[in-house]
Amino acid sequence: MQQTLFFTALTDISTSLDKDYLLENDIILAHKLNDVTLPPERGFHLQLVAEDKYGYKWAKWIVRIELSDSPYSGYWEGAGTTT
Repeated sequence: MQQTLFFTALTDISTSLDKDYLLENDIILAHKLNDVTLPPERGFHLQLVAEDKYGYKWAKWIVRIELSDSPYSGYWEGAGTTT
């Protein structure tokens, strides 16, 4: 069964990634950059760091993470941006 995690930012913008992709690529949620807590403009408290994905997948200011058994279209995906 394909599972999807979706991430919602403080700004209500969201994005999603397949659970398998997250696990296979060691995708992280960053709260520090070079041992310094992320400043607000860089995504404080958490920023998704998704190597090999476009910047819109690097969601900042994450406030909610949900797991779903169905595909999920986030803000940019719904606007026609590819994953």
